[in-house]
Amino acid sequence: MVSRQIQLLSLAPSATLLLLAGAIAIWWQSQFTPRLDVAIDRGNWSACLHVSQSLQALRWPNPKELENQALCRRRQAQVLWANGQQQAALRLQRQLVRSSNTHVEDADQLQAWRQTLRGRALVHYGSGAIKDALKLLAILEEADPNPALSVALKQHWHQNRLEAERARELAQNQRWWEALDRLNRLDHPWWQQQMQGERETINAAIAALGASQGHLQHGSRHEDVIEGEALDQAVLDKLQQGLEAWSAFEAGCQSLGGNVVEDGPESFCRAAPAMEP
Repeated sequence: MVSRQIQLLSLAPSATLLLLAGAIAIWWQSQFTPRLDVAIDRGNWSACLHVSQSLQALRWPNPKELENQALCRRRQAQVLWANGQQQAALRLQRQLVRSSNTHVEDADQLQAWRQTLRGRALVHYGSGAIKDALKLLAILEEADPNPALSVALKQHWHQNRLEAERARELAQNQRWWEALDRLNRLDHPWWQQQMQGERETINAAIAALGASQGHLQHGSRHEDVIEGEALDQAVLDKLQQGLEAWSAFEAGCQSLGGNVVEDGPESFCRAAPAMEP
């Protein structure tokens, strides 16, 4: 009997502590609602969001509290976006769109922000600032398991860089037609601008070759040789169609009614003999 009483006495402080802790928890939770209202009244959306999230961690919010939480997310996302914190704004807006208290306008806003970032990234990319473009796309594609746009831009940039490097190498070896073919494959405005000097050098070299019976124009001592601007343009047309340099020369020559004739180390386009009646 005495031991039973001792046990009861030992349990009394523990029960008291539990009751006290429960009372404190109830009181603490009761403070969140007025704090949330104050934050909303003051337009302090950061505090509003913090209070609503703390409340949700303690218990499931009621419908009014969930509505207030959505309002906090909506307004705080707008503040973050206006302050240039696009990544944080998109994260919060995605949470809002996935919540039960989202509006149609929330999804529209998320899409508008995504389109804005995409547009800015493409502007950076077009001007040659690929690192800035990829930074913006990393924000845009944070929640995207298949970042197709950034992958496409990297591949496109890499291909243009390789074509530019190959054009320089060919030009250094005086393989002018092949170098021009590579330059014509560039389809990025920044790389086209970067290679403008090389293009002028290559065009000048090709013109000089034509004037001095150079490569692909040798044999002008023959009266029936096709040369000059007509052949240059015909070959250029074939290059632009995707043919390699030598194939373009042969096809260009044939388009003017000639055939390629090799005379030792020299090659030229000779008009086909006229058919006798």
